[in-house]
Amino acid sequence: MKIKRVLRYYCDYCKKSGGSKHAMVKHEKHCTMNPARECRMCAIREIMPDPISELLEILDKKGLDALKDAADNCPMCIFATLRQSDKELHEYDFDFKDECDTFWHDINEAERRSDEYAEINQL
Repeated sequence: MKIKRVLRYYCDYCKKSGGSKHAMVKHEKHCTMNPARECRMCAIREIMPDPISELLEILDKKGLDALKDAADNCPMCIFATLRQSDKELHEYDFDFKDECDTFWHDINEAERRSDEYAEINQL
């Protein structure tokens, strides 16, 4: 018989766990429940997101539309703010999948236009 003891790593912010310390450190850095999270979607657009504490304040005082504006329509920042709010996610009219589809469509469209512009300038 073999006995094997395995270390398990747990996120400090949510219920996620795993067997890899490296993976859990990476997860915690971007976890949507981390108040000081780093947003990878904002990094793609090369913008600096507002702190979640400020976004939560905007959500509480002005609502979802104001939050979307304040978060520069970043689906992940909006989702993280909604997760950390006092209400349940289903109470908000926010479809994460649709918002992500729009985000990626806009990114790809901007890249396509940039490529076309570069092509025209080469002629």
